[in-house]
Amino acid sequence: MGKEFEMPSDIITVIMSVYNGERFLSNAIESILAQTYRNFSFIIVDNASTDNTAKILSRYEAIDKRIRIISNKKPQTYVEGRAMAIKQVKTPWFAIMDADDVAYPRRLEVQISLIKTHGDKLGALGSWAHYINDQGKILGNMVMGPNDTKSFEALYAKNEAITLIDPSSVIHKKTFEAAGGYRAETTPAADLDLWYRLAEQGKKLLVIPEFLLQYR
Repeated sequence: MGKEFEMPSDIITVIMSVYNGERFLSNAIESILAQTYRNFSFIIVDNASTDNTAKILSRYEAIDKRIRIISNKKPQTYVEGRAMAIKQVKTPWFAIMDADDVAYPRRLEVQISLIKTHGDKLGALGSWAHYINDQGKILGNMVMGPNDTKSFEALYAKNEAITLIDPSSVIHKKTFEAAGGYRAETTPAADLDLWYRLAEQGKKLLVIPEFLLQYR
């Protein structure tokens, strides 16, 4: 592990919503726990999984004090699970993580560095990602923008799509709430619906041109 990135401990919370995720869950969690930036909380919502998800989560909660588990008694959509986690977030920013993906070690470090540069002028930010299969083999690159404020402003002015890779995203909580949060009726594309509504709050959305995630 490289040198830890120093930032106040009240900047960011990582959230995850999982249902029957036992196959890849440990890899996903461990990739967050191995981040070079270590001062975060990690809220995981178990949406009434029927496999070994609950046991896996309990084990990690016992060994790392940053983890908090919320257990639903009935299955929820990923949007409902995330919304439950977001309500518990006490930090200005929250990072999305899915239970079948893998974050590269510097993901949070790089993203928080950009937050430090732009502050709350940002509504959300994401990164590039490697597309992987079930065995973890890289199949291709997921490369998108806007990568700078001028590119964002050009896209927004033309009413063109602004797309972040959902599980690579870090979102400003107050802007998320002002925009009305996720709209359940837009599931499974609730993330795509969200991005433009964040921009309508007068905030910028940026994509860091670095591979910070493996997307399964």
